[in-house]
Amino acid sequence: MWFPVDLPTPSEHFVLRTQTQQSNSPFTKGTLLPISWRTLDSNSNLSGTQNGVPTTQTSYVKTIKRNTGLAFSPSSGLWFSALFNEDVASLRSVPETGTYRVSGALEEFTVREVLARVGLEVNSSCTVGIALRGQSIKGDILGSFNMAPDERTIYSGQRMGIAASTMLNWQQVRAAIRYETPVTGKVSIGGESKVSSAPGYLGAAVDYAQSADLHVRGEWGVWEFAKNELGTPVPGPSKLRQGNILPLGLAVDARLLPVSVMGVGTRTAIGSSARLETDLVLGRLYYSNDTDLLPPKSIGDSDKAKMYTLRLGLAFDKTDWESQLFIDYSTMKFSRTSNSNQLSNTLVQWGVGLRAGIEI
Repeated sequence: MWFPVDLPTPSEHFVLRTQTQQSNSPFTKGTLLPISWRTLDSNSNLSGTQNGVPTTQTSYVKTIKRNTGLAFSPSSGLWFSALFNEDVASLRSVPETGTYRVSGALEEFTVREVLARVGLEVNSSCTVGIALRGQSIKGDILGSFNMAPDERTIYSGQRMGIAASTMLNWQQVRAAIRYETPVTGKVSIGGESKVSSAPGYLGAAVDYAQSADLHVRGEWGVWEFAKNELGTPVPGPSKLRQGNILPLGLAVDARLLPVSVMGVGTRTAIGSSARLETDLVLGRLYYSNDTDLLPPKSIGDSDKAKMYTLRLGLAFDKTDWESQLFIDYSTMKFSRTSNSNQLSNTLVQWGVGLRAGIEI
C-alpha cells in the first residue's frame, strides 16, 4: 500500500483459492486456510539539477508482505472469508552531502489490513463477492533532509473502504471485474488530526483457455484517487521544522502515483499437477512534484513515467492444497526538464513470494 509502484498482474485475478479477496471461491464446500508471503527489494537513484545545483539521492526500500486468512464455505455456492494483511516497509534514504541521513537513519511504514468478504455463486456462469476493508496505519518518518535522525514524526490512524468483484464464466473464457473504493479515514500527524486517503482500483481481467494445458490472460486497470474535505489528500504537519514531511515520508518513490496498468500472462501446465505462470505488465505512473500527491485530470508527457514488470511463477495443485512460488523484476525510468531544472529517476525492484492454500 505504501509503495505505489507495486503493480497487479493478470495471474493475481485467477490464483485459485489462495487469495480470497479475489473473485474466486473454494471449489468445494469446507474450510480453507490461505497464506502468502512476499519480499521486495527496491533501489531508486535520482539525479539532476535544481536551480543549477546538482542533486543526488539514493533510496533503498525493503518491503515484507504477509497474508494469512480463513475461508469457510457452508455450501458450494456461498462462502465467507477473512484475510489479514501486513505490509512493513523500511526505507533508508541517502542524499549526496550535507545531511544527517547519510548515517543510515531509517523510516518505516506499516499497514495492517483486515478484509472480511462474502461471496455468492449466482448461477453456473456468474459469481459475485463484496468485502469490507479496514486498515490500521503507522508511520515513523524523518522531517526535512537537514534534520537529525532523532527528530522524527510518528503518525497513526484508521481507514475504511469496500471492495466488490464478479466473475463470469463461458465455455473457454472467464472474465473478472474488481473494484476497490479509496480507503479513507482520520490520522494523527504531529498532534494534528488529518484526513488520510489511499487510492482505489478498478480492474478487469480475461482468461482464455486455448487448451486444457494453456491459458492466456490479460488485464487492464486504473486507479481512483479520493480527496479529503479540503480537496486534497492529507498534507504534512503545519509545524515549521517539519514542513517538508510528505504523507508517505521522504522516499523519492513516494511521489510516484499509479495511473493505469495493462498486462498479459500465460499459464502452462507442466505434468499433471504443476503449472508455469508468466506475467508481463506495463504500468503508467505520474510524478507529483508537490505535497498534494494527486494526479491532475490531464497529465502532460513531461510528468509521465512507465514501469515494466516481469513475473515468473511455478505452482503446484492437488485435490486439497495448492502452492505457488514466484519471482518478479521491475524497472522504471523517469526524466523531466522544467524551468531549467532537470530530474532523472531510475528504479529497480525485485522480489520473491510464496502463496499456499489448504482445504480442510
